[in-house]
Amino acid sequence: MSLIPIKKNEETLIERSSSYFTTTLSSNTTITNIVDDDDSNKNQLEELNKKYCGKPICKIFICLYYWRTRNESEFTFSQLAEKLNRILVLPNVGSSQIGTCNEFPFDFYYNITLLQKEFPNVLFKSENDFIFLLKERDQIKKIMNNNNKIIPPLSILHSSIKINRSDEKTFYDDAEPNFDVYECISKFESLMNLKDPNFRVRYTKMIIKEMDLIREKSRQGLNIWKGLLLLPFKKITLRLNSSLKKNVFESNNEKICVNLFFRFIVNEETLTGVHLTSNTNKTIITDDDNNKNQLEELNKKYCGKPTCKFLFVYLIGEQETKANLHFRSFSQLAEKLNRIMVLTNVGSSRIGTCNEFPFDFYYNITLLQKEFPNVLFKSENDFIFWLKERDQLKRMMNNNNNKIIPPLSILHSSIKRSRNTEKTFYDDAETNFDVYNCISKFKPLMNLEDPTNSRVKYTKMIIRTTDMRSIIARVKLSELLTKVLTIDEEILLVNGKVVDPLFPQTMPVIPYSDYILNEAQKIKDKLSSSYIGIHWRLESSTPKLLPECVQGLIKTLNKIKEEEGIKNIYLATDYPLLSSRSQSSTFKKITNYHHDAIRTLNETFKINTWVSLGGLEQLRENKKYNKELNGSGIQGILDKLVCVNSNYFISGPKGCSRIASSFTKTIADERSNRTKNKDSDLLNVIDRWEIP
Repeated sequence: MSLIPIKKNEETLIERSSSYFTTTLSSNTTITNIVDDDDSNKNQLEELNKKYCGKPICKIFICLYYWRTRNESEFTFSQLAEKLNRILVLPNVGSSQIGTCNEFPFDFYYNITLLQKEFPNVLFKSENDFIFLLKERDQIKKIMNNNNKIIPPLSILHSSIKINRSDEKTFYDDAEPNFDVYECISKFESLMNLKDPNFRVRYTKMIIKEMDLIREKSRQGLNIWKGLLLLPFKKITLRLNSSLKKNVFESNNEKICVNLFFRFIVNEETLTGVHLTSNTNKTIITDDDNNKNQLEELNKKYCGKPTCKFLFVYLIGEQETKANLHFRSFSQLAEKLNRIMVLTNVGSSRIGTCNEFPFDFYYNITLLQKEFPNVLFKSENDFIFWLKERDQLKRMMNNNNNKIIPPLSILHSSIKRSRNTEKTFYDDAETNFDVYNCISKFKPLMNLEDPTNSRVKYTKMIIRTTDMRSIIARVKLSELLTKVLTIDEEILLVNGKVVDPLFPQTMPVIPYSDYILNEAQKIKDKLSSSYIGIHWRLESSTPKLLPECVQGLIKTLNKIKEEEGIKNIYLATDYPLLSSRSQSSTFKKITNYHHDAIRTLNETFKINTWVSLGGLEQLRENKKYNKELNGSGIQGILDKLVCVNSNYFISGPKGCSRIASSFTKTIADERSNRTKNKDSDLLNVIDRWEIP
């Protein structure tokens, strides 16, 4: 926030409204001095001032009235008095108010001793002390003054300071005589009569735009609202508001919102030094840097930087094993783009915002962070909280004529692999192109259809299959992807189905959560740490071949049991186990061939599954996870880990099972790595049974 100085030759004002108070109410100009040459006459007034003020000159600050006040107001003006190096008069209290109209002294409510400890550099005086000073000064003036005006009139600046909710800027200016003088000032009339021309009184006004008090940045110069302290009540110890409220204005009660609707008067030998040259020469607070700083502070809170830039891949069009790979690719992209990576929700063996569980339901975020030390990860909930706070800030600071906080800036990009394109290309797309419906869950905080909420640009990238298959091809692809998506928008939304890695380097599998790892270990222990693991994905089988397939599997199992001496068998399958629904979201048509094959296998051997061994028991007891466990879900990850740990691992041949299964490949790759590292528990990497 920049300030236009009061007059051309004056010092530039500090960029915060609280410091602005100090600047406009302070003056280095000298007061009207005693003109008599007799030092003893001068010393009469100086001695009086020393008696009450501790200095040869008294400079007093009195706030006459706080409208429907809370005690934070007095605390605020205590800080201001310290900045101005003035004595602060403690106004009377009563009727739950602080103001000179009341009849009780300040210490009727508050503990002045503890208040003084909070402000050791401020000299506090009661209203009675102030009245006694006025009386004695008036007596000296009457005694000493004759034709020579030795003791000058009181020099007074009366200023009315109010909050304004309109669009008008904060300003400080001269005011007409008697402007907004509160009636209770008349109680001092015989000693301090503002209407008497024998008193030198100047009137000013300050209209404060409400937002310049609400915004924390505009107040930090004095630290007025940084950790509000409450005035110490009488016989009650000092209290600290540990919640660090921004200020007293954060309330739905309108009357409290104008807590600082007050008048104050400065009495001294005094503030005559703010000489405005004309009424048109106003000091104005403009809405620029300070307003922007509010958004910057919010961004620093969530993103660690003045500007938040998110990469939110809100849909990955593959099941968990492939989605795991793609999320790693997009995390690499987030690192290249220097963007925060949103940890998309998970569920039903998918990574996508339609799902109800947080990312750490499947994955270990701590270990993921170690794999990507240069990427800042945030959960969907963190992203929502940022949206909420940004929206609140926008609503609070914006009005019809002053759009301080702009709409969200968003680029929505659909990134897909295609076999049917002649070359990879990136281009603009029509509005709402390939927007998945679940993005609507962020309304009204992020509404792609509302231009007052979000400025959205739509693009698409179609990737030729051959541009992803080799490391060399992916070097060029990743460079293109980084180039076209290096943008200024706050949010980069991606609907992605890319099938293969986007970068030359394929990062390790995202580590799974400790809960799933522990469940896998429990199953291994129940199998006496010695078992054959089978992955049989029936969805891709030829149903009529299944009678032959199951006989080939039985023959292979008998051979392994005999040669290796392994008794236990664990089956990972997409066949229904807990309900009539399959363990795969894409396995819809289950025939009698499928039922008969599993029945034959189960009648020949004791077949163990995650269900029969009590896996995920804690989740199975909670209805919240029924959908997850009765279809494809977390149990697929558990199956994968159990098969990785098996002593012997087999899968089906073509016609009986899917050959090009990323699930099976992941198991085989991990087992291969363990074999290279001399894991003696593994007797093979992967074998496939044969059809007899």
